[in-house]
Amino acid sequence: MADESYNSVLRSMKKNYSEGSSWYFRRGIDLIEASKYESIEKISADLNSVRPGMGSLNNLSMVIGKAFENGMDAFEVAAFLRSYIKWSDAALSENLARSGLKGTFLTVSRSSEVLNLIKVCRPDRVYLMESRPGTEADLASHEMSQFTEVEMIPDSAIASFAARSDYILTGSDGFYSDGFYTNKTGTLPLLLSAEYNGKTAVVVSSSFKFSNLNSDELRLFTVRLPASNEEFELFERVPVRLIGKLVTDMGVFSSVTRETIMGISERFIEKCIH
Repeated sequence: MADESYNSVLRSMKKNYSEGSSWYFRRGIDLIEASKYESIEKISADLNSVRPGMGSLNNLSMVIGKAFENGMDAFEVAAFLRSYIKWSDAALSENLARSGLKGTFLTVSRSSEVLNLIKVCRPDRVYLMESRPGTEADLASHEMSQFTEVEMIPDSAIASFAARSDYILTGSDGFYSDGFYTNKTGTLPLLLSAEYNGKTAVVVSSSFKFSNLNSDELRLFTVRLPASNEEFELFERVPVRLIGKLVTDMGVFSSVTRETIMGISERFIEKCIH
């Protein structure tokens, strides 16, 4: 962070609609570092006002609350969180390398953690959904093509391409204590196609995305259909029972339950303030 003011960091977070929860988490650390004399109540309120219900930002609010109770100041909290990020990135890459994921993958949208998996595991080919609405798949295709062959497919063809893929792969925007995770619209039919075709659905996620909130507390982005002006959500809730393998910085899990989510959430809090 290049000496940004508290208000400029906050504005950048509120105006951004193209990045995922990893970006918001990192910018939230910038906000904490820039807070100087702001009260814990204001920092927490501002973090939670950016994207109400987003697990990564709620987790930041919880961390600073506990850290301030322990007598830490904003700079110390930010330093601890940056150390956590370094540990998390390294641990996640190590667990991805041990995952044994090879072959052909089918995925949706753009995720920095999915890109990391592709970089580490080097699959033979990636089928990438167009991920409409939005154009992030174009950038995702460009990024992935540095490590493997990428073929863009129509969203309507996911069942066919799920059948010919070895793994179905997604990132996540957040995991919630009621047994759901959120990701770009199209993820639910993708995982249902995986289940129908007997394929393993693999989700990659850092532990800072695991929250003690319920998914119905999250305010999901909406877009409008041009013709009817009807609104629909750009992200959707997906039941974690559809996940066949979860790869995190805290370990690899072959089944995911509410207890898994809460356990990772608690370990994240402990990791950041001890």
